[in-house]
Amino acid sequence: MGDVPSQLIPQVSPDGRLLATADDDRAVWLWEPTTGQHTTTLTGHTSRIRTVAFSPDGRLLATASNDRTVRLWDPATYNEIATLIATQDGWAALLPDGRYKMEGDLAGAFWWTIKLCRFEPGELDPYVPAIRRLPVDAPLT
Repeated sequence: MGDVPSQLIPQVSPDGRLLATADDDRAVWLWEPTTGQHTTTLTGHTSRIRTVAFSPDGRLLATASNDRTVRLWDPATYNEIATLIATQDGWAALLPDGRYKMEGDLAGAFWWTIKLCRFEPGELDPYVPAIRRLPVDAPLT
């Protein structure tokens, strides 16, 4: 049979104003469902997207990928809110502005790189003001 791209079931926002689709192209396509007009394309995943889902209030769109991340998007502005990473022993939430929060042991699943050097979480915080660890209970916004 060969590899057949698997198109996800389209997801409609709770208010019916957006339709989200995704497949093997690593992008989420947003559409205006009544006209079929493409509104925007959300990119950032580095592998096939497995699922898309709107929150019940429609203020978030979550996408999960084979790149082992979940990304949260604001469907009103099309901006990425956070990238979530989970392992058996821990998790991290990375914000686009460099802030992050984490808990547990990420066992090499999360680190910063500059040129060819790798830095563990927290190692660059005192030196790079844009990178800042947030308390676990701090809001992501």
